[in-house]
Amino acid sequence: LKMANPVLLQKKNGRYLWFSLLGLGFQPDAEVQLMGGKTSNVKHINLGPNMFDKPNKDAFYIVTHFLLERLNPTRFHEEYRHCWPVLSHKVDADFRKVTCAWLREIMDETENAGSKVVASVFLSPGGPKFINVMLRLANHVMLQKMKTFTADKSWVPEAAAMPASSLDMATKRHNLIHTRFLKAAVAQDRFLRDYQRRAQVLVKSMREIRAEGAKLQNAI
Repeated sequence: LKMANPVLLQKKNGRYLWFSLLGLGFQPDAEVQLMGGKTSNVKHINLGPNMFDKPNKDAFYIVTHFLLERLNPTRFHEEYRHCWPVLSHKVDADFRKVTCAWLREIMDETENAGSKVVASVFLSPGGPKFINVMLRLANHVMLQKMKTFTADKSWVPEAAAMPASSLDMATKRHNLIHTRFLKAAVAQDRFLRDYQRRAQVLVKSMREIRAEGAKLQNAI
């Protein structure tokens, strides 16, 4: 059997993770603002399908906060009361410790019981192993949210994984998935357009600075 290309697999899982976040209602700009107390350079925080290609602590904090708060807001605010937002190295260590313990608990309670979550993966939050951990967490959160979601009084979401009992039920499921996909796609498009706009402004500014520098150099 042909082995999967690890780079392509990492890229694919990165995209799956990103679209899972968007499907759960992740809003990059809003989440970044929550990190405002940590750094004044919030505009340069890398979020997107490739955010964990390299170690990215800011994205780790933001994504973990979003997923675990969505999963259980009360527990998140209780367990992270001393380590959110992350403002120091000491708080960073506490954040990683609490996160590791919670994720181990989740994996033990789900079909991922054989997937061991090691503390070292959070020291340098990036790469294929880290992406896999976050993707499993996102999938778990999505499943739990599905179980509590109701489209109307006639649809019991716990049965979403079962074959549709009627054409009407299948249509309802299709419409729900279609709506959420469109919302995620629109959010992704908006994010990418804003990212491209900022990149173009930055490139233009760099060109102007270089041109101005060249003029000053010639004047000297």
